[in-house]
Amino acid sequence: MGAAQPGQGQDMAGQSESCLDSAEWEQLLLKFLRTSLETIESQAWTMGLSVELSQQTGSYPRLSRKQAFLYKAVGVSLAACQHVPYVRGEMKKYLSRTNYLEASEREAMISVLAGSAESHFHLALEVVQEFGASMEERPVSGAFKCLKEYHQGKRAGRHMALVLAYGQIALCAPPEQLLARVESDVVGHILQHYHASCQVLGFSFSTEAGGRGSPCGR
Repeated sequence: MGAAQPGQGQDMAGQSESCLDSAEWEQLLLKFLRTSLETIESQAWTMGLSVELSQQTGSYPRLSRKQAFLYKAVGVSLAACQHVPYVRGEMKKYLSRTNYLEASEREAMISVLAGSAESHFHLALEVVQEFGASMEERPVSGAFKCLKEYHQGKRAGRHMALVLAYGQIALCAPPEQLLARVESDVVGHILQHYHASCQVLGFSFSTEAGGRGSPCGR
């Protein structure tokens, strides 16, 4: 085989295609999407795209890479949207409609909120906090053991999903905005929901924590 010519097989970043794994390609595509939406500067078009992307997620199997990528793209489109009432409504929709017993739906919700937080960090925190505060424990009679176990699993799943959501929102937030709120509005709520999930499942928070700090081991 002859030597490759200068520029042959090079992508737009100046790297060989073979040097990029799927995760890196995803990041490049999402960055390209964000830049394109910011260049277009049409809120109506951006909102329409987020709706179309959300609808397309149903065309792919749950937990598939393609479906997961589309949910990330939804988050990017919301980050590029400056129509705050619309963004708030979409965040609340994903939080309220998620089946917290399904891993794919939990991951979808987290991807959308985390992506949105790149431009709407304070809004994302506010919406998640409101949702967490609205979660009510509905006692179920012990005579309906299966139903009781179902509700316990659902509540625990919600709490743990919010633990992960806060963490991912923090990772995607602008550092200068995160520092002022990380202790009270991120770490505090992570510990609150972790504690609540342990109580729902009948675990002792003090025993599980073991004096080792946060559940992330930091």
